[in-house]
Amino acid sequence: MKAKIERTGGFAGGKLTSACDTEQLESGDAQKLRQLIANAKFFNLPASIMPAKAQPDRFQYRVTVEDGGRVYSVTVCETELTPSLRSLTDFLMRHARHR
Repeated sequence: MKAKIERTGGFAGGKLTSACDTEQLESGDAQKLRQLIANAKFFNLPASIMPAKAQPDRFQYRVTVEDGGRVYSVTVCETELTPSLRSLTDFLMRHARHR
């Protein structure tokens, strides 16, 4: 399983990208990533989760997960993150900072 996150927006408008591959993660982290994806019911989410009204200077996250033959992406505004999606994006962002 592979997961990629792209964070864009914010005050500076910067972009941060990180990718994880369960084949290359320590077994505990690989299991954690699989569990976070399952908890978020990632493959059942809509492709875009945005607020009804535009919110400038907010972060947007595009998370793409590849599992076997399935590839799916979800774009979500930081204000719309559910607790399970926040846990997933936090995990992926921490991975980005430690690379």
